[in-house]
Parts: sequence; C-alpha cells; structure tokens
Amino acid sequence: MISGIVLREHEYVLKDDRASNPEDQTVFQIVPKTVRSQNETAARYAGVSTTDKKTGVTKLDKRKLDVVDDEEWGTAVKGVRNYFCPEGAPESAYEFFLAEKASGASYLKEATIKGIKGLLIVSTKDQEPLRRIRLSMCPDHVSEVMDAYYNYSQLSETEKNG
Repeated sequence: MISGIVLREHEYVLKDDRASNPEDQTVFQIVPKTVRSQNETAARYAGVSTTDKKTGVTKLDKRKLDVVDDEEWGTAVKGVRNYFCPEGAPESAYEFFLAEKASGASYLKEATIKGIKGLLIVSTKDQEPLRRIRLSMCPDHVSEVMDAYYNYSQLSETEKNG
C-alpha cells in the first residue's frame, strides 16, 4: 500500500558515514519534498537562464544559480549535527565559522580529526551556518543529501529513520 509522506524532520546519515560510530556520524535533518515544493523548485530554476533573442543562445546566470541552490538547500535541510569544517575549507566556510566562534557562537568547538585542525559544528538549525556547511562539502555529498530530499520514497526504512 502506498501512503502519503510525513512532513517532519527525518535524520539522514551519508552512506560514507554509516559505518562510523553513531556518536561520530554527521546527521542531516531533512524534510521530504512535496508536490508543491517540486513546483517551487522548477519555478526557481527556470529563472536562472536567459536566452538571447537574436542568437537563440541560452546562458545560465551563475549568481542566480548560486542563490537558487542556497534556497533549495535551505528548503531541504533544516539542521545538521556533528559536522567537521576543516581549516582551508572552500568558499571561506572555515573563516565564517571561525568568526562565529570568536563572537561566542555556542554551536562550535575546536577539533582535530585525522590530524586536520578545524571546527566542529555540534548542532545548528540556523540558515547561514547551514548554507556555509553546503558550500564546504564535497559535491557528491551535497548531491546525496539532496537526492534523499528529492527521492524520499526510494530510501530504506533505516535511511528514513536515521
């Protein structure tokens, strides 16, 4: 029997992280995509390209694409626990978290993992830190989280329940 989705946060652990000790796993809190949010996604992405009327050439506006990607991530991911941002992470993510820590942010602590210094995001539900986490992640990990969001019905019961 097919049933509707439950619109609540579900914990998702990346496949690369599932063999780790549960206390060491990074957990993404995602809400499943709905039909309405699918339409909103289509509308957002439709606005990132322009077509030259004379040449017929379509170009993507990379700035708009970045904004839409941020919006889509913010719609999908409602929180993250136990994420390590190493020194030298892309998109100035580490510098952002370092400034947050200096201003007293309690969701961060210094850590060294496998000999690499960085900051551990203990837990956050705030949009700007969540955006910076996405920017610091490997693209295949971002894709996996988004696939879990887009294809919730394809997840196993274990994947749906963390």
